Amino acid sequence: MVVKGQVHRISSNVTAFELGDGGGENALIFIGGLGDGLLTVPYVERLTLPQGWCVYNLLFSSSYTGWGLGSLDRDVEEMALLVQYLKSEKKGKIVLMGHSTGTQDCIHYLLTNGKDVDGVILQASVSDREAMEMSMGHEELGRINEAILKLQEAHGAEYIIPREYSDKFFGAPMTCYRWLSMSLKGGDDDYFSSDLSDEQLRSTFGKVDKPLAFLYSGDDEFVPSTVDKQSLVEHWSSFVPSQYLSKESKVVPGATHNCGSKSKPESFSVLNESVSNFLSSI
Repeated sequence: MVVKGQVHRISSNVTAFELGDGGGENALIFIGGLGDGLLTVPYVERLTLPQGWCVYNLLFSSSYTGWGLGSLDRDVEEMALLVQYLKSEKKGKIVLMGHSTGTQDCIHYLLTNGKDVDGVILQASVSDREAMEMSMGHEELGRINEAILKLQEAHGAEYIIPREYSDKFFGAPMTCYRWLSMSLKGGDDDYFSSDLSDEQLRSTFGKVDKPLAFLYSGDDEFVPSTVDKQSLVEHWSSFVPSQYLSKESKVVPGATHNCGSKSKPESFSVLNESVSNFLSSI
């Protein structure tokens, strides 16, 4: 399958693939999740955006298997390079759209560097910590966390953990820091766990100052069955200042984590319409 577009080289570590024929005056920057790279999330190339908008699929140091050696801070620095580049190219409005762990990048960007973007879409904003516990079990994850905390104390935060641990979560090389950032309650990556306190949510969603939409997958396989997805989205939404909470926020019925082939047929249509409506409202 041929996908038409243009590659923009931003720096030695940052490129962006602009889908289509180019020329759109506004930009939707797409940031994938763990293991994602160029068009690995199936709905990206299917999005039909309002006139004047185009999609830029970001590739940066955390793409594919690079995420385990990085941090949200590094991701935000590299995302900012693309934003600055697009502004130098005279783009008008710029919206970030994150998928999975890419949503952590987006909310982190908004809270630390968000003055230069016009909105954020969070698709499949799951908790890595809860996904790890689903995969390994509470006791096993606790045991591994204790072992990695000891490794970090002995060798430092950038020490690469043994494969016997990293292979339990997607298998990418990982530093002590990144594992613990994802696996510990209150870690730097812990924006979307279902057990976060109101105080924690006030310090994140409560500080949103740009339009924001939650597009949570209704059949997300990485969300524990004990989590009521609709209630969770409503709870998060209650902390976002009302003038910035998009009416497009919703649980997308029947959508798997990446709204892929195992989703219900109508799921992509709902997702696509929600993205289009959000961009039209900016």
